[in-house]
Amino acid sequence: MLKNTLWLLVGVLVGAVSMYKLKPHSYESWQPVIEETRFDYLKDILDSAIPAADSLILQVGQSAAARTLRSNLAKLQRYYLPLTEVRQLIFDADRFYYLKEKERAAANLQQAIRLLEQAQSPDHPALNQALDKLILLIKKTLLDVQSGAPELNESFRQAGHRVNMMLYRGELILSDERF
Repeated sequence: MLKNTLWLLVGVLVGAVSMYKLKPHSYESWQPVIEETRFDYLKDILDSAIPAADSLILQVGQSAAARTLRSNLAKLQRYYLPLTEVRQLIFDADRFYYLKEKERAAANLQQAIRLLEQAQSPDHPALNQALDKLILLIKKTLLDVQSGAPELNESFRQAGHRVNMMLYRGELILSDERF
């Protein structure tokens, strides 16, 4: 009985392996779903918070705390939020490029440049200087994407690193700025 069971198991195993080897396999590469990352919900909140803060300042007067609140909301709206969005656009552009979606990668980098240009202000030269350096890095990355340059990975790394440092050290960049 044990001998018959063993032969049956060997037969089933041989049959399963044979079927697996004979069956044609189709291998499809995995295509992750990349959602469009948007920050509109934060922009909407800030767009309503700043007038509310201005109204509060009018009611309670120009206290130091009120000025700090208004200044911090303005920094969030005009510096931190745009840079956070730029960081996400660079990250998504990198993913799009390596998923062979070169046009979407280029579009993301162009959008990042537009956001940085909108964040510039003639009243804030130190901020503009920092933004200009990042814009140049992103423009170089865009050229590398369009040409398929071998140093593209390094270009993405440098642009991502620069925007991260600008976010981490925002108070240093903004220390002389008044919003």
